[in-house]
Amino acid sequence: KKRKPVGMSRSAVLGAGQMGCGIALCLARDAAVDVAVFDSQPARLDAARAWVAQYLDKQVARSKLARTDADSAQRRMHWALRAEEAVGEAHLVIEAVPEVLDVKQALFHSIEPALPADAVLASNTSSLSITRLAAATAR
Repeated sequence: KKRKPVGMSRSAVLGAGQMGCGIALCLARDAAVDVAVFDSQPARLDAARAWVAQYLDKQVARSKLARTDADSAQRRMHWALRAEEAVGEAHLVIEAVPEVLDVKQALFHSIEPALPADAVLASNTSSLSITRLAAATAR
């Protein structure tokens, strides 16, 4: 049985590339958390939605996931072309945009006014300084 993390019912993933899709899918499927996926490029968002549907269908076909669980995961995923819309009610926000400090900082700065006061802001960076990323916010 899927269990939501205590106190978290809504999340957001910023960036619908390979990493962002994977993170969003884990939140929706494994943690049973609603997740808004943001990307500024409509084609990338459409591709992400198609990838998720195809991936879940394969999992069902291989008997690794029940159809009802796949459908539930898809219902938990929401798609947004505006970052502020994606983060507005999120308890957890994870950025998964390209590994460019200026891009990540600009994103953090732009979404900060829309973030709930108690939202946790996280990064998928593998090489950039978290301290430098956080400097773009007042958090």
